[in-house]
Amino acid sequence: MAPAGGPHYAEPLTVRSPFAQGFTIRAQGQSRTFDADGFRDVRFVGQYPVGTIRYRDNDCPLEVTAEAFSPFIPLNVDDSTLPATTLSFTLRNRTSSAVAAEVVGSSANPVCLTTRDQQPTELTATPFRKGRTTGVEFGARETEDADHDIVFEDWESGDGWTVDGDAFRIVTQAEIPGYMRRFGDLLLSGTHFVTSHRIGDPDPDGHQGTLTSREFTIERRYVAVSVGGGNRSGEVGVEVVVDGLVVAGATGHDSEPMIATMLDLGAHLGRTARIRIVDHAQGPWAHVNCDAIVFTDRPDIVVEDWASGTYDAWTVTGDAFGAGRSPRPRPRPTSAARSARSTISTSSAPTSSPRTTSVPPAIPMPTRESSPAIRSPSNAATSPPGSAAARTPSAPV
Repeated sequence: MAPAGGPHYAEPLTVRSPFAQGFTIRAQGQSRTFDADGFRDVRFVGQYPVGTIRYRDNDCPLEVTAEAFSPFIPLNVDDSTLPATTLSFTLRNRTSSAVAAEVVGSSANPVCLTTRDQQPTELTATPFRKGRTTGVEFGARETEDADHDIVFEDWESGDGWTVDGDAFRIVTQAEIPGYMRRFGDLLLSGTHFVTSHRIGDPDPDGHQGTLTSREFTIERRYVAVSVGGGNRSGEVGVEVVVDGLVVAGATGHDSEPMIATMLDLGAHLGRTARIRIVDHAQGPWAHVNCDAIVFTDRPDIVVEDWASGTYDAWTVTGDAFGAGRSPRPRPRPTSAARSARSTISTSSAPTSSPRTTSVPPAIPMPTRESSPAIRSPSNAATSPPGSAAARTPSAPV
């Protein structure tokens, strides 16, 4: 027989939520959260299928009992698997005077949790009513692309750069020698790129130098740049310099293909910066390849769409994946991938309709058996933009 409790009996798992939600009680000008921070005495009793939690504090005139359960009907699979939780709160007045109380449930918008910061997104929270049910529908939509991408350099001319040393040259697709394609296609987005590998030179990696751009104001959060060549940070690569300090950078991966990288400059918006492409290295992989440089607020990168039908830029081991398929013309990649416009939404569970009732005169000291109480099914809903809040009636207890 396995030991009772399992490995997490003595060391319970840490409770975490991907978005903020919870309940608060408001009474006599004070607000308390339904947790150990709001109440000193919190007790839980689990009797399947209902979990009962009692909240009590000597400084609070009310004692709160919460009952939580998910729908469960024996032999009824459909109704017993609804993705919903019902919460019922009972408030007991521990004093001899009437107390006006309000229970508020709140939830942050749970839509697009991992992508809302990666592209312009507007979060929404829309109240709805269907019959006797009131709730909040959370959603998100892509905002208009007012902040278009800025192509800072595509190497068609290469103007505006300060050159130090003799390492760098702007080359075309046709000039790339066969040995630089040994890793596959260089993933060039246009027709030109810059490299410190001196093609045709007896010692192609024996030259050093620096390219420094003109000054620019940081107006977009990201610098999108594709970099190949040596993986030697501080010696070869692309750097963003603010006030003489390197605040972001990228290197190659000891391979020639130029891999897309997003340099996050969110902490430096509005400041003046320069881009510096450096080659101070000697020996193996002492060069850097750099494709177009784009300023964007969209960090979306298409790493592979398999449109070529080949495994270019991939290292293949074994024969499990075959030889791909016959290549077809590959569309020219854009500076930053754009997702299709869409509206995504999910509905919260039903909530109580907000309303207010008057507070009567003081009432006699209640007993446990006869104590007046409010029982109000409630579910989370928030308040900031894109969120919503659900309130139980404010009533005497």
